[in-house]
Formats: sequence, C-alpha cells, structure tokens
Amino acid sequence: MKEFTINTPGDYVSLIPGDCNESVSTDTFSYLDINALFWKELFSDNNILEILEFGKLRFEHSQNIPIKIQAILCDTNIFYQNLKSALEFKLSKNVSKQLFLGCIETIEMFCELYTLCCSLPFKLTITEGFVHNKDSAEYLNEYCLAKNHNPYIDYIINSVVPRILEEKPDILWITGKPNIATFALAKLLKKYLPNIFISLCDFKTDYYSLYKIKDLLIRNTILFSIFDYILLFDNVNIREMLVNSLVNQSEMNNIPGLIYKERGEIICNDIPFPNDKVSIDNNKLDLKLFETNYCYWNKCSFCGINHKYCTQNERQKWNIPEAINILKERNKNGNRYIWLTDEAIPPIILKKLLIKFTENQFNFIWHFRTRIEPELLDPELIELVKNNGVKSIILGFESASERILRLMKKTFCSDYLSIAEKIVEKYTSNGIHIHFPVLIGFPTETNDERNYSLQFVEYLSKKYELFSYNINILELDISSDLFNRWYDYDIKQIKFPCLPRYFLGNNVDWDSNIDFLENIRTNQMKKQFRWYPNLTYISINAFYNLWERKRGVFYENRNNVTVPYIDLNNNYMLNSNTVFFKTITGEFCIYDFTFHNFILGGEIIQYVYYSFKKSLSIKEIIKKFSSFGEKNVMNFLNDLLKLNFIIQK
Repeated sequence: MKEFTINTPGDYVSLIPGDCNESVSTDTFSYLDINALFWKELFSDNNILEILEFGKLRFEHSQNIPIKIQAILCDTNIFYQNLKSALEFKLSKNVSKQLFLGCIETIEMFCELYTLCCSLPFKLTITEGFVHNKDSAEYLNEYCLAKNHNPYIDYIINSVVPRILEEKPDILWITGKPNIATFALAKLLKKYLPNIFISLCDFKTDYYSLYKIKDLLIRNTILFSIFDYILLFDNVNIREMLVNSLVNQSEMNNIPGLIYKERGEIICNDIPFPNDKVSIDNNKLDLKLFETNYCYWNKCSFCGINHKYCTQNERQKWNIPEAINILKERNKNGNRYIWLTDEAIPPIILKKLLIKFTENQFNFIWHFRTRIEPELLDPELIELVKNNGVKSIILGFESASERILRLMKKTFCSDYLSIAEKIVEKYTSNGIHIHFPVLIGFPTETNDERNYSLQFVEYLSKKYELFSYNINILELDISSDLFNRWYDYDIKQIKFPCLPRYFLGNNVDWDSNIDFLENIRTNQMKKQFRWYPNLTYISINAFYNLWERKRGVFYENRNNVTVPYIDLNNNYMLNSNTVFFKTITGEFCIYDFTFHNFILGGEIIQYVYYSFKKSLSIKEIIKKFSSFGEKNVMNFLNDLLKLNFIIQK
C-alpha cells in the first residue's frame, strides 16, 4: 500500500530557520510540504515584482492608501531588497528582538499589499496564511470548492493535486489543523482517485488538538463524508497498524486513538497510547521528554491542555531512566539545544532529573516549564538548575488576585505572590531567565484585580533584568472545567459558530469584552517593549507569541544597549533602508524598513533628509536650520539616530 503525507497550508513563521534547530527529518513516508510550497510560490521573484508593479497601478490616484503601503510604493526597489533580506533571515546567536520584528514586519507588509491587490476579502498573514473560517465543518464542506470563498483553491488545483496524482497513493496522511484547503484537496482527490483513503492526523500544540473535541468528531457526519480516518495519535507505528489493518482487512478496534466509520457508525478507539509506540525525533529543537505525561496539577478551571491526553485521570509515572536514555541519544547526535514541551515537570522530579544530568555530564542548553511552587526555592535545586545549562523557565503565574486564583483553582498557597517573587529573585540572580504568563479576562474579574496583576508583573520586570511576562486573554477552551460548568462562573452566554457537532475549533466565544481587554493587553505589553514601533501589522502580542514560538530566548542578546546621541565631531549618513515621501495628505514622511519606525511632519523633515543626502555635517545642519532653534534641531537629530534613520559613518 503506497503512502503519501502532506501538511496543511498555513503560517509562514514556522518556516523561519534558526541556528538552534538541526535539520528536521521527515518521516519514512513520501512527503510534500504544501505549506512551504505555497509560500515559495508566493515569494518567488517574479511574483514579488509583479505584485509591486500592480500595487503602483492599483493605488494610482487613490486617496485611501495606508501609510505603510505608501512607504512600499514610494521606492519599490528599496522595499524589494529589504523583503529579499527578510526572506533570507535566519535566527542566529545574539539576534535582537528588534531585528526579528523588522524582518517579519517587512514580510507582513508585503502580505498586506497582496491582500489589497489580490485576495480581498481574504486577508493574508504570516501567522495564519489566509484568514478564514476554520472552525465549521459545515462551512468548509459547503464552500471549499467555491473560488470566491476559498483563497487557496487555485493553488490546490494547479500546484498540489497534480503532484499527488503523480504519486497515486493508496492512503494520504494530512497533518495539521483541517482548513478550507484540506477540504478542497480531499474532495478533489476522491474524484480523481476514488479508492484512496484519506486520514487526518492530529498535530498537537499548546493551542490546538483534535483529541480535545473527540466527542464532537464522532458526531461529525460531514467530516466523515469526506475523510476516512482521524489519527488522534500520529506516530509511525500507529500508521503501520492502520495500513496493516487495511491490507489484511482486519478489525481496527485495537488501534489507539483511531476514529473511523464502520457500518454507518463513527467509532473512536479511546484507548491509551502505548509507551512502546513512542518515537523521538532527535533532530527537532522541541522535545517532550515524558511523552505520555500531562500537567501534574491538573486542576486549573480554565485550562484544557491535559485533554490532549487520554491518560489524564491515571496516576503518572515519571520514568527518569527512560528520559535519560532519550537525552543520551540526543547527546550522541551533538544537539545541544532543547526546548522541553512537557506541560509541567514537578520540582521533585526535576531535581532527580538534574542529578542524573550532572552524573552524565550533559552539556545541553535548555528550557522547561513548571508551576510556581515553594519547592522551587530549594537551594540544592537552584544550584542544579544553574549548573546544568538551563537558560529559561516558564512558570504559569496567571493572576495576582487571591480571589481569581481560587476561581481558577490555580494554587492553594496563601503566600503565592511572595513565593513568586522569591523564585524570580533566586533564579534570575543565578542567570536564569524567568517568564510569567498573565491571564486577564477571567469571569467576574474586576478592573482593580486585573490592574493589580499587571502592576505586579510590571514591578518584577523593572526590578529583575532577567524577568519577562506576557498577557493572555481568556479563551473558553471546550475541554476545560470552565466551559463544562460555565453557569457556575457567571458566564451569561457561550456561542458556537455552527452546530456543535460540526465544530472543529478548541475555543468558543463567550460574553467577554474582547476589544476592551485587547487594548489593555497592548498598552501593558508596550510598557515592556518600549522600543516597539507605534504602527505595525504584526501586533505586539502576536510578536511576543512568535518570538516565544521561535524559541527566541535561545538567541537573544541580553546585553544592555546604550541609547545613542549625536556627537558633533562624528559624521552621519542616511540608513540605506530609509525612504522619504510626501503623503497623500500632504505631510512629509521618513520611513525605516529596518525597524519600521516612521516620522510624519512638516518641511523640516524634507530639509533635513536632503541635507543628509548632500552629506552635510551635523554642525552645518544645525546652522542651516537655526531658525527652528538649536535645541529643537538637536532633539530631532537625536530622534533620527535613535530610530535608525541615520547612522554613524
């Protein structure tokens, strides 16, 4: 039986390489990365140049052009060079957050131009691909082959279907969250290859898993009119079990995590994933060390992350010898960097693990997640963490409000804040980066309670250099206790986007004031990233999530950057990535494509820009514009230097 594997078209960010990532091996099956192929076609030289030229025509004489699109079109050659550099960007040691943002914002600007020129009403973003309704099987089935509803349809028909037809597989494995491209492809292949079996394969992340909605999937008749199987555990051994069953026409009820249709009934084999079926890819930066283990706390009312596992109600066994064997294999391969994706490792297990680290003289640089617990203050544990290459720890903080913490069932510690700060103090003083996620928008949370949480992490951020935080807004996870008992938490309304049996998402809407909370989150995050530009297509919250997702803490240069000031004895020049133009509203603008700052203003901007073009010295510029006041001109020049519009020769 011939097998073929594809993924789901989606984000671009996953394709950005990094020095800490080894070359990622695919499985033993034939594989086509249709997501990478999509972005490769989009960012081909011919397509980029065509879109830039069409953009000029599209916005000719227009009075409604976003300022960032004006910056692109005022000098498409400079933008083209910056875009090409951004597409070649690779995360490397000592990279800055600013440079990472500069690259992804440049790419996102092109996506916005593409949206305005080619794909409206569908928005193209590097974080999602084409933004569309992915949560309703009913919608996806109805519109997946309609060109005015499926922005991927031409790509699927012209670039993907022919490649798969060349292979003529007997079974197709599709990884990733199903979307409109997945549905279209499956329908078309069923037409051209009527005997093909098509299986969706769960691709578990922190944010999504098909396993969470297995009780809905067995009712999703639309889904199983198109797809034959769902693998809730995607693994080479599980795939082999299904293939053998198909070849031998044998029963499928012993295949763990398989959902299939038999005699008109959709059946889910909700049986544990066997430990002997676990396989580890030592080429990947991310590693789940205790593969079938879940968060040991397993009480948080808002969290559904443990519902990715079918063993969540069983007593966990932390097999440290097996974990050490995994690390030994990784050590043989020379992979020094590890980002542990285990939900939370208890301090007592962590200590035992680190003792074995020391005995085996591992030389890893790594990260892990756990909870805020008094046991983390054990001096011996802190010393073990310090001496065994730990770079960063994420600790789920969530809230500073004792009442909200009780509702969240987050902790039973009465001195939670004191313990939290002591952990930050002890670990950061030993060179370990500590990160707290904060959760706002919990039902009945007051403004005072929310502000107290934000003030607390801001205080920690100012006091401890190696501390950081991010702000999450509560989403109602369909597998959480909060969703299942929403009426106990004073939630007035929950809303599915379709009939629940056709729902493919993990989070449902509820009566939260999302716009209000989003504004609070943005303002708070800007206090932490004061360098962040005033206007970006990549929101500051999306930026942080991308930085974490790309494991930026492994790359980041944390040396303090001095603020530059103009020295009258030095010579300065325009940054080659700086453009100047007159806006459609008559203002003058300079825009820097390196870090995406821009300044709007009057004629002084024009005068100063052309003064640098003529290579005038700082003293000559100050003298020339003395009528504006020497102090004002000097302040303006310092701003140009700080924001990278000019650089020292």
